[in-house]
Order: sequence, then structure tokens, then C-alpha cells
Amino acid sequence: NGDLDDTFQILAELEQSGFARALPRVVSVARLELARVRLLQGKYDDAREELMRAANDNVADIIEAHHYPANDLQYHELASIRLELHTGDVDSALGRLEDQVTKAMNQRRFRRVLKLNVLKAIALHKKGNVQKAFSLFNEVLKTGSTEGYYRLILDEGAALKPLLSAFNNLVSEGKTKPDPAFSRYIKVLLAGLGADDPGANPELETGNIVEPLTPKEIQVLGFVAEGL
Repeated sequence: NGDLDDTFQILAELEQSGFARALPRVVSVARLELARVRLLQGKYDDAREELMRAANDNVADIIEAHHYPANDLQYHELASIRLELHTGDVDSALGRLEDQVTKAMNQRRFRRVLKLNVLKAIALHKKGNVQKAFSLFNEVLKTGSTEGYYRLILDEGAALKPLLSAFNNLVSEGKTKPDPAFSRYIKVLLAGLGADDPGANPELETGNIVEPLTPKEIQVLGFVAEGL
């Protein structure tokens, strides 16, 4: 895949640029994004290795002390929790998510809270706590629909598909007709995941939204990580 090759090349260049310019936070951002891409590929050992390479206590302290946009959704603790969800350690992930949501709320990092709640809803659904998962996911999607968040949700890839498909069925079969804009939003998310939806409108097909960041997006990520 040419796009994937470009992604790996740009991430490698971003990492090297971070080293050359003594910007460890840039190096960390590049490695964390690479770990996420490896997870989407199902290469869990490679993802774990990239997370180990991305670990840097000094960078973690800096990120916690400052509200850098590039690290709002891209930081080591979140990436580590995501790996646990993919590899089946759901109990550990849930415990850590509770702590992270509380901390993010106290820091008023509301976009981070939304991202963490996406992961938490996935974890609850995996545990079979369907009612709590749907309740939390409904709040996430209501906010996402209003604010226009797509990548924030779809970046979780295949791990999201069972929850989103089940939630769509619940909405479709509900006695109360949902808001049309909310229904459309869910269908666009389903299309982005490539999930089956018998009632989907072909005009809503958006292509493969769940893909690695484009080279230009990665370059922008690098600029943001540098504080530009």
C-alpha cells in the first residue's frame, strides 16, 4: 500500500527530525502514531515495541504540565491502554481508564475525556456490560455529532466495530425515531469502518476513514508537536 509506505517514511523522518533538533516530544509523537498504525494492522508485538521506544518519563511530565494540542489525544498512557484493549486485558484497561478520565476532567481536557470515553465504552462492551457501554457511547456520539468529530472516534479501528454496529442496531430498532442528523452521523461512522448496515445510504460512503494519518497530516502533527 503506497499510502502506508508514505506514512512509515514520514513518521521515520519526523522521528529523525526530533532527534536532530533535540525535541524528544516530537520523537515520542512519531513513535506513538506508529504504534497506533501497527495496532490497526494487528501487529501487536510491533506496537508494543514502539510503545517501549516511545516511553520517556521526562516527556510524560512535560505533557502533563502543559496542554499541547498534539498530545491531547496522543500520549503514552492512552496508547498503552489502547494496546491492552486490543490484546484482551480489558480489566486493567478499565481501571486505568477510570483514573485517566478523572484526571482529564480535573484538568478540563474535554477532548481527551471524549477520547478516553470512546475507549471506555469499547471496554465495557467487551466485558458484556452492554447497558453501561451504550449509555456512555450515546453521550460520546451526541457530542461527536454536534462537534463534528470523526477521526477521534474512527481512529480506534476494528476494536470499535462491534460496539458501533450493536449501537446502530439499537437506534434503528428503537421505538423513538432518532434525530436525522444523529442517524446520519452514525451511518457515516459505520461506512468509515466498513461495517455492514442494511439501511445505509450509498451516498454516505466515505471511503476508508480508518486509515493512518496522511503524510500532510503527519507533517502538521510534527509542527504542532514542536509548538508551532
